[in-house]
Amino acid sequence: LDELVSMDLPEAVLRLAERGAHLWTGKDFRGQLVVGVAAMLKGDLETAEARFVEAQALLPSEPAPYVNLA
Repeated sequence: LDELVSMDLPEAVLRLAERGAHLWTGKDFRGQLVVGVAAMLKGDLETAEARFVEAQALLPSEPAPYVNLA
């Protein structure tokens, strides 16, 4: 998913996350972060914020979610 964001394909990330939601627990920091970034790039700030907050809870010492929320 990280690579799809870097390839400027955030819509693909969001579709994959939605369709594969049953395949993961949501307890993966990188997964939450990349979906948050993809949502932010698509202008879905509500989803982005929710994913960044979840990423913060999973790994509070990592600055990336805080930076993206700022």
